[in-house]
Amino acid sequence: MNKSHVIVCIQTVLLLISSFCFSESIGVITYKEGEVSITRDEAELEDVDADTMIENYDVITTGNDGFVEMDMTTTPGQTLCITVMADTVFSVEIDEHESSETTTFEMFTGSLALKVGTLMKNETVDVQTESASMGVRGTLFEVTSEVTGDLLITCEEGEVVCIDEDGEEQTVEPGFVVEKNPGEKFRRNNIKKEELMAFRKEWRNNRRDAFKKDGLPAFRRYAVKFDRLYTVLIRLADELKKHADILERWKRSLKTGKKPPANQLKQDIKKIEPVLVEMKKVMNIFERVVTQLKLMEPYHQQGYLKGDMKKGFKVEQFYKQMKKKLHEITGIFKRVRRVVKLFIRMNNGHFPRQKARVKFDHDFDDYNPEF
Repeated sequence: MNKSHVIVCIQTVLLLISSFCFSESIGVITYKEGEVSITRDEAELEDVDADTMIENYDVITTGNDGFVEMDMTTTPGQTLCITVMADTVFSVEIDEHESSETTTFEMFTGSLALKVGTLMKNETVDVQTESASMGVRGTLFEVTSEVTGDLLITCEEGEVVCIDEDGEEQTVEPGFVVEKNPGEKFRRNNIKKEELMAFRKEWRNNRRDAFKKDGLPAFRRYAVKFDRLYTVLIRLADELKKHADILERWKRSLKTGKKPPANQLKQDIKKIEPVLVEMKKVMNIFERVVTQLKLMEPYHQQGYLKGDMKKGFKVEQFYKQMKKKLHEITGIFKRVRRVVKLFIRMNNGHFPRQKARVKFDHDFDDYNPEF
């Protein structure tokens, strides 16, 4: 089937349900400076200001002059204070299942600081990046990710437990920082609390200088992932289109205010869940890949990244192809978020996030879902 035909079919199906998906506020912006935008479902919210509500699955982006402070409250009543620095992109997800609640910040790039009070035993708050996952409990810490995919974790109060792609753990507490490069082990260093701000600035500058000198390996790593995941995404979009009857049935159900019979709903969820879970997996990685490649493009335009993406295929050729694909890619991402919200409503408030979670990018090296 033609790729554009697949996208049009998905658009047609999902637009049928667009009016019936529900709003779910999970936090609020309390302070804002500069350029800040929110991607929600199929819309780009540009008039973001203090008092703008944050909803589940929102993607928050700050420009090079952007700065945001936001508060979120968990179901048990714990308040999370989040500070978002300039040039940052991340999404936030809260999943409630039975008696537990998980809050996850999927960080694509930039710098994010969190202040988390003492959590209940059934609460989990973590930050997910390309090569490490940070679990927190009663702490003030900051995670910074650079254009190279390198990672810096600092902590001013409490402690943060970091886990890498090999399952190795490293604890960060005041007086120490942890660095992590893709494919490498954690590195732990002593840094005094009063030196943290200067250290973070120097660290970021060093990473960017290193990318200018030899950024092609990092670029190639992301470019290869882009091509592989694009192919998978289009195939999954075709699979989701096959369930148009289920989405139409759910649309009628929401319009009348009555859910389908229990047996029918159970069958519908069983059929559509696998493809939706796989699409969410792809999104978790692909959005990070796209973000990193966008960040690398200005370096290329300034004369860095000279050479081939692969033999006979130059960097500028890759970016031309990527730009042609971005509209359909981002369109699928936005619409899938809307379908996920609809699924949650039909499934008593739950999405199987653990099934859809891919902790680290290398988990996709041999990814090839079958249905």
